[in-house]
Amino acid sequence: MSRLPSTVALAGWFGFVLTSIILASNGAGSEIATLEFATADLTAAMAYAALLVWQAASAAAMAWALYCLHDTGRERRRFGEQLGLAGLFALAVHGGLGLVVGIDPVAAQSAGYWVMLVLAALALLFDRLVAVEEDAGDDKENFEAAVAVIAQSMARQTELYTDPSHRFPPRAR
Repeated sequence: MSRLPSTVALAGWFGFVLTSIILASNGAGSEIATLEFATADLTAAMAYAALLVWQAASAAAMAWALYCLHDTGRERRRFGEQLGLAGLFALAVHGGLGLVVGIDPVAAQSAGYWVMLVLAALALLFDRLVAVEEDAGDDKENFEAAVAVIAQSMARQTELYTDPSHRFPPRAR
């Protein structure tokens, strides 16, 4: 599988975000059902809903990035890399806003959240630097060049290491 670090990083964050959305939605669902939450501060409720929507959008971006990373087209793979970085950036903005507002369904207060976010971005950048884009037309040319080099090497080895008495006499014309 190509682009393994990017795949693992994006799939891990995708699972984490989906799990946190489910947990936050379940928690909000029980609070929304109460009359106290309905009469409480509307701004806090809207901020909470906006953070959940932002988180869902970043999860969708990472899912689409995973799909694009494993596509056969070069442009689609590059788009997947950029979309994956955008999804991670959205999670960073989401975590920062959650810390500022004080309502954070992802619990970005821990340093592990930020360390794993940076490591995921580094995995995407690492794959971008290491990935080799191959063309199908180059395969045949490379194969023929390798066979020619091997044939020349075998001819040279035969000439260097064959006893003169074992060589065939020149043909008469």
